Amino acid sequence: MIVRKGKVEIGNSGSNGKFRMNPTPELVMRTRRILRWILTISLLLAAGFAVVAVALKSLGHTRAQLLLTFAGLAVAALLADIQLVSIRKHLRWVVAGLVAVLFSMTCYLLLVWAGWQTESVLWRCWWIPFVASITVTHVLLLRRAGAGHGDLAQRATPVCVVLTGILIGGLALQRDLLAGPTPFYLGLIALPGAGSVIGSFIAWARWWRLRPKSAPVSPRTKLTLLITSYVGVLVVGLYIGRIGALQPRSFEGFPSALGGLTSEQLDTRIQVDLERLKTVAAGIDRLEQELDTLDRQFRARIPDERLYYRPEEEETIRWKFATYLSYRAALLRIIATYIGFHAVRDPEQQARCFMLGYAAASRIMRASLVLARMYRDDEMVRRMLNEAEPLWGIPPQTFDRIYQNVASRENLKKFEEMGLYFEHRRNDWREGGIWPEPEFTWLESMILDGLGYIRENQPHPYKVRLEMFMETIKQDAYKPVYAAQSLAAMWMGDTRIVERPPLISVEQIKNEIEPKLEPGDILLARHNWYLSNAFLPGFWPHAALYVGRLEDLRRLGLADDPEVRSRWDEYLRAAPDGEPHSVIESVSEGVIFSSLTEVLHADYIAVLRPRLSQDEKREAIRRAFRQHGKPYDFEFDFFTSDKLVCTELVYRAYEGFLNFNLVRVMGRDTLPADQIVRKFAAESERRSPELDFVLFVDWDPRQRRTRMASVEDFSASTERPSGFNE
Repeated sequence: MIVRKGKVEIGNSGSNGKFRMNPTPELVMRTRRILRWILTISLLLAAGFAVVAVALKSLGHTRAQLLLTFAGLAVAALLADIQLVSIRKHLRWVVAGLVAVLFSMTCYLLLVWAGWQTESVLWRCWWIPFVASITVTHVLLLRRAGAGHGDLAQRATPVCVVLTGILIGGLALQRDLLAGPTPFYLGLIALPGAGSVIGSFIAWARWWRLRPKSAPVSPRTKLTLLITSYVGVLVVGLYIGRIGALQPRSFEGFPSALGGLTSEQLDTRIQVDLERLKTVAAGIDRLEQELDTLDRQFRARIPDERLYYRPEEEETIRWKFATYLSYRAALLRIIATYIGFHAVRDPEQQARCFMLGYAAASRIMRASLVLARMYRDDEMVRRMLNEAEPLWGIPPQTFDRIYQNVASRENLKKFEEMGLYFEHRRNDWREGGIWPEPEFTWLESMILDGLGYIRENQPHPYKVRLEMFMETIKQDAYKPVYAAQSLAAMWMGDTRIVERPPLISVEQIKNEIEPKLEPGDILLARHNWYLSNAFLPGFWPHAALYVGRLEDLRRLGLADDPEVRSRWDEYLRAAPDGEPHSVIESVSEGVIFSSLTEVLHADYIAVLRPRLSQDEKREAIRRAFRQHGKPYDFEFDFFTSDKLVCTELVYRAYEGFLNFNLVRVMGRDTLPADQIVRKFAAESERRSPELDFVLFVDWDPRQRRTRMASVEDFSASTERPSGFNE
């Protein structure tokens, strides 16, 4: 007999005597509608707080708590909604999953709002049911797809999922929660994890193939899909049209004033430009030899384990590229002058104008193709040459534009037409004596050399256009990814999960620390309980460079240096805390000037002093000033210099003076701040230090105060956990 009470069926399940309670379909649907409303509202509110964070470039503690809350509610509502679909067939699994979601969400909210972030037990109590809820949801989805019965793959997949969940949840039982799992444990997780992925793919592929046929589409839905498809085609077409537009041509569209010159003026102009062309061509010849030599030297000096260029090597390549661009500009001016040779009435002068302009075009085409062939497949150098360099007036993507121009179908066609024009007339011009023999031979050899090189090595225009097209799509696709990555990093960098004053006071900085500093000192700082500490390698997360106050810069002779003077107004402006600027650092806002109290008002600080001359420190500070205003590099890519992380600022300031060896972290060559400490410790043991110890302010947990710690304590600080410890 079954008794109904409200919306729940209560009764006996049969002869086994087991009691059972099953929600009615109406109650399940009502609950799912509520969960979907919670999911939608939570996502909208979380997105709103994210937009506010982008607009303000800071999230703030309370806003961060609200963002975390709504994000957690969205995840919990999504998991519960998915689980409730299977409640009629798999009641026990669903009940277990809902209990896990509820328990994990309770612990999560306590971590966000209750100030119990230091309690490791609470973190464990959140992690285990959270993993369990995801595992249950995965199993239920597999059950819906038909896994769990049938052949061996279908029966084994849910087992693999459960084993993977148990092993991942077991990470919460580690003594040190922030310590990474051992390779053995990772191997244990990988085995059932691979079975879960492969089995899930097979199960869902079978379900998709055998799923019930869809109901007929209504006219309203058809109209909506039709309009959406038209809008989509329009948007895609506009996008493809924008990125696939033809680049400006190199040899057309230049006005010419040749027709307005007298015969004597034109002869004088031709002679002057001939000498200029000889000078530029000789310079390009030297530059190509130097680039070839540099390329071979760099590749010989770079072992397999160092897959990056050092800053002085990058600077050399950049300078050579800037030199090439100056030669290119000079040749383009000659081309722009003589591309209108048809405006000249005298046949001999017209022929001289053509040969002079075409010789310049041959040289620029050949030089551009040599450069493109040298670096088009070298991803590191190509990225470097595509970076903007405001100091030299180089816009972004310059290398790619040169590559496109030299491979332009229109340019190659025009260049070939001019070549045929020259080959058809050159014997007549030689016999007619339009140039003295030495000049004619020199121009002829330059034209034929460029023409032959282009014909032999020209890239396929359509292949280059497709390559540039795909590169543009890749860059455009990565922009929102980088924006999201930047937003997440800024949020983690601004979010402190335990609010309390820093351990080192402002008075201590002014009275005890600042008198011991000298311009050029490397500052290391750590703030506890920031979310970003969990994602940065090592105990020390931040480094900066002390440049000193105004009187220090004057004493070093930097007050009148062009690199310093260009940033003078910003440097002389007071810091947000009212103190004078004396530090340059790279933070989420970019490379900025800061006061000493802003940087060192932290929980742990240390200072190292490069063992260098005053001239070398002066040059390092000058280099650091040059980086001011660049954005922060949320990719932590040390190979690009258009964006910088904190330690990269120190690295580029002292490279060539100090030997910093980059280390690979998650596939990237980088310099964690801990690596600077390890460098100091290793060199001190060998009695060959490049850095001297100045001070280390540590926290004494017994006396509950800071103390000036020893050099031994400082060297051992890299062994401390990187998490939220005191």
